[in-house]
Amino acid sequence: MPDHPLWLERVPAVLDFLAGPGAPDLLGRGSIEALLGVRRRRAILILHACQASRRGRELLATRKAFTAFLQSQSHESALRLERERQQQVAEALGRARREWAVPRISLPRQRPALTLAGLPPGIQLTQGNLSIDFTTAEDLVAKMFTLAQGFADDYESLEAALQPDGEESKEDAATAG
Repeated sequence: MPDHPLWLERVPAVLDFLAGPGAPDLLGRGSIEALLGVRRRRAILILHACQASRRGRELLATRKAFTAFLQSQSHESALRLERERQQQVAEALGRARREWAVPRISLPRQRPALTLAGLPPGIQLTQGNLSIDFTTAEDLVAKMFTLAQGFADDYESLEAALQPDGEESKEDAATAG
């Protein structure tokens, strides 16, 4: 059975009908199919859930048993929907708490042009070694961001500075050939 059967939406109207003066005392498969808008197999399953008894070849449930079944189903459905809603709210609050707990790091908006010759204090770049001195995680991230932006501005100088002695860069080799 799906999580929220479509026939559950008809339960209030069916309960009103069953409480009225013209409601039958016994309900069979055809009556349940018509009232709930279900197919033959679902109607039979509902009759079994109502403790229906056989009268000849037909299963029949009393109005009282069928009403009790419908009330229990609508109550269980409401409880399930409320539990799902509470779980969704708890998950949303958990996500909000995690997002709120993430530290905010302010990065420099205006930065001076960075070259290898003018690296900021605390950053040293030598052949095969990069060293960054920092005091806090925010300080480290800010220096790494500044360094990455500087390399993006002056990548050719970085590539040239990191070439082992005597080797040409790819661009120099392409223009020489």
